[in-house]
Amino acid sequence: MKRITFFIICAFASLSMLQARALLLPEKELKTDTSSFSYYMELSASNRQTNIDISLEFAFKALSKARTTGKKSEIAYAYNEIGVLFYLKGEYYKAIENYNCALDIDKAEGNTEDVALRYNNIGQAYSDLGDYSEAIDFFKEALSIDRKSGDSSRIAIRLNNIGIVYFRFEQYPKALDFFREALKIDSIKSNASLLPARLNNIGKVYLQMQKFNEALQFFSRALEMDQKLGHEQDQAIRYSNLGQTSLATNKYVEALNYFQKALEIDSRFRNKSDIASDLYYIGLCFKRMNKRNDAEQYFKMSLQKSSEISYTSNLIDIYRELSSISEENGNSTAALAYYKKWATLKDSLFDKHTRKKLSDFQSFYESEKRAQEIILLQKEKVISNLSLAKKEQEIESQRVSKLWYVTLLLLIILIIVFVYHFILQREKKKQLNLKQQLNLYMQKALIQQMNPHFFFNTLNSIQYYILKNDKVTSNKYLSMFARLMRTTLNNSQSEVIPLSDELDALKTYIELEQLRFVNRFDFSIEIEDDIDSGSINIPPFILQPYIENAIWHGLMNLEEGKNGILLIRISRQENKLLCIIEDNGIGREKAKEINAKSGKFPSLGTRITETRISLINQLYKSKFSVDYSDVLNDINEISGTRVEITLGIENIKL
Repeated sequence: MKRITFFIICAFASLSMLQARALLLPEKELKTDTSSFSYYMELSASNRQTNIDISLEFAFKALSKARTTGKKSEIAYAYNEIGVLFYLKGEYYKAIENYNCALDIDKAEGNTEDVALRYNNIGQAYSDLGDYSEAIDFFKEALSIDRKSGDSSRIAIRLNNIGIVYFRFEQYPKALDFFREALKIDSIKSNASLLPARLNNIGKVYLQMQKFNEALQFFSRALEMDQKLGHEQDQAIRYSNLGQTSLATNKYVEALNYFQKALEIDSRFRNKSDIASDLYYIGLCFKRMNKRNDAEQYFKMSLQKSSEISYTSNLIDIYRELSSISEENGNSTAALAYYKKWATLKDSLFDKHTRKKLSDFQSFYESEKRAQEIILLQKEKVISNLSLAKKEQEIESQRVSKLWYVTLLLLIILIIVFVYHFILQREKKKQLNLKQQLNLYMQKALIQQMNPHFFFNTLNSIQYYILKNDKVTSNKYLSMFARLMRTTLNNSQSEVIPLSDELDALKTYIELEQLRFVNRFDFSIEIEDDIDSGSINIPPFILQPYIENAIWHGLMNLEEGKNGILLIRISRQENKLLCIIEDNGIGREKAKEINAKSGKFPSLGTRITETRISLINQLYKSKFSVDYSDVLNDINEISGTRVEITLGIENIKL
């Protein structure tokens, strides 16, 4: 299982150059009267496969000539060429800077087709940086323009890039669909220079799906075509992918040979990102061959290269492997440090917001595709009707008139049906969107429930007792922590859970916090006798954020020596469940003042929960509500906070 997981994560590295030549070159011939500009641009393009630094010199000379003549289109093309060259060097931020310069000019000049090209290039650079949220936005803009223009060759390029994003999110069937569609278009158009990249991408998907024979066939075909076309730099990508296939089938010596060939080519072209990837895979081969010292040396060389260019996806793999090697070498401190870096980067790369954008983009793409199909069908229908009307007119004019009346009637019926269908679909889409949002915030609630800060704080506390050699307390603490994690994961599998399960999880959480803060507060959970907590269902993670607020912002800010009290009361009022959370803390106003001075933000957990409650009320017409009030003492001073959560349990049919 470790081997499968490893290859799924690491396979991103060699995708960075899949579209280097075909995607990024200007897609129409330069039309200019300035021969020197064309001359320098041609020299820049002709040197890409041999010496990128020389190409850059010619590109900057072309830019200088274009500025002299003041021709905006030439300036934009020069900026784009410079961006391409920085992209090929793996310096993605510099590439984006130059692409944006070209984009600003093209927008001002109204060059719509070139605007789509710039969007595509910027999206590709962000994709290679691991910023998939930005990449999706730019690919969406490019595809929207290309759909309107009907340029199938450009559409194939965009489809391929979208497939790469799905690939990096491990949605392999969808990625395969996009790659195949791009390959089909390019095969029809006979775009020979693009076919190796399409074949390579399909091979990558098969590699992740562990269909190694199919992967080997596609990589070999791509390499053979690159050799015939003279694409030396792209051959390095094919060697790397063949190496990954050999690595997956435990042929370590063969894999090492492929990666060394790739490194030799990439070093000549000074492509930093691919050099970093090659070094990583060579280190991985040595690790599999139990040569840990050699492996660690190559991983650290790759780490240096990746850090220089912020190569996030490669850094994730390197930190994981260095953590593993450090642990095997008995260096637990280094292992933990590398593991924390791995966890932080991985969470930032695959955040829920980006996954939501990807889902929205899939809906956008499919709706755009359906719209184009409908327009095409309508055009064909109009042409057919006109031809039929012309023939009928030659035979009998009266018959044509009747036909038009019938056609008009049918059209009215179709419009009525379409409007009805549109309204029905809009309502369904609204319901679906609410459900999707509810699922999204359910996931956010789970993430908040298992947030890294709570993990690290709890683990640090366990470590503290272990170091004190307090075996009883550390074992008790560890057991409670494990039980809470298991309960949380079990509860997250269902959209509703018994009230008893929610209360068990809350009790464990509070006991952990109580143990961690050395019994600075007491708590009690009171349930009315007529409530059967095992038969009443509620959404999971509804109460915990408010209890966490009571502890952290109310009780923990009490004066030294004052014991905190946390009361949780559960009662039933007809078909409603009333949950009261009350503390004797410092109160809401003082908590706000302390948070403002310390720079803390309002609780994310309560905001997520209140959003979930709002979505449940909209979707199921429920009557969930949350009310806050201050607890007053005998002299009318604020002495705590009360939160009343009302759950309409008769509406919970999630």
